[in-house]
Amino acid sequence: MLEICLGADPDTSCRRWFWLFIGLGVFMLASIASAQNVATSTMLLSGAMVEESPDNARILNQLLPVITMEQFHSGPVPIQGYRVRIFKNGNGFYDGIKNVKTLGQVSFEIPPEGVQRILDQFEKYKFWQTPSDQLGRSPFSVLVLEFTLRDGLTIKTIRFSSQLQGSMLLSVVESEVNSAKWRCPYEDEHRAKVCVIQDQYLERAVPIFTAHEFPKLLETYK
Repeated sequence: MLEICLGADPDTSCRRWFWLFIGLGVFMLASIASAQNVATSTMLLSGAMVEESPDNARILNQLLPVITMEQFHSGPVPIQGYRVRIFKNGNGFYDGIKNVKTLGQVSFEIPPEGVQRILDQFEKYKFWQTPSDQLGRSPFSVLVLEFTLRDGLTIKTIRFSSQLQGSMLLSVVESEVNSAKWRCPYEDEHRAKVCVIQDQYLERAVPIFTAHEFPKLLETYK
């Protein structure tokens, strides 16, 4: 397709592909910036670059996930490093990175309704209103969790250190994906049972935070 579109008289279809590739290039640059912890985490693939049309939306949905979650392994702390990417149609990829039973990539599928449930919960939890930088100013703050949502041409990333709000969003994703079947069981080099540590933390702390502390936090976003 690219070779055909490089001809002397590109048609409308070729122009659509050209601008789509430009838009995808911008998305890739944003992903690189995200990996380097660049502060700007909300972006718009503007209509000047990618036309909003059913054809382009279909192609974008095939190529780009709507939900990306990554938990980062950090130094001596027994945290599992893994990434989950979910596409609009329910297809997804798990990538095991560190302190997990299954390293590398595994494909999976959840119902499209499950994708929508995650998006609805993120909307309920004011993802789009939450400031992107949740790392804090402490020199001891480390990047633990990162979430990226894509709504059409709009992309937003939020980074968390050890806040329970990040763990709350993690539990939303895990409720549909259940990545424990690839992550667990696992013990690190110090014999710490990292699956048990994470799962117990999510089970005990997140419901309390969601019910009692998060409503207060939501008031600050109004």
